Amino acid sequence: MKEIALQYEMPKIKINGMVFDLQMSEYDVVCLTISAIEKYQDRVDYDAATEEILAGLGELNGMIDAVLGEGAVERLADGRPVGLRLITSWLTSILKAICEEFTEYAVQ
Repeated sequence: MKEIALQYEMPKIKINGMVFDLQMSEYDVVCLTISAIEKYQDRVDYDAATEEILAGLGELNGMIDAVLGEGAVERLADGRPVGLRLITSWLTSILKAICEEFTEYAVQ
């Protein structure tokens, strides 16, 4: 019987000099991020109800922590508060970086 060894590398991303292990596959990150951006992109441009904004912030903060590991938002913001517009921008940047890396890998 032929035996093979499969390698597994934990996907990583470096943000602001900090290295994070992706806590899910790149595919799952892309799907999660796209759905979040689609859900919240229009809400940053109008006066949404306070409850809606807080719910959005909580959900997006949770998404980044789910992708990068617990406490990632706090580490990236250096303990400062993060608004809806900024957290959406962060998700977009993470998505862009993952897509660029995949494209580079695919053309090799």
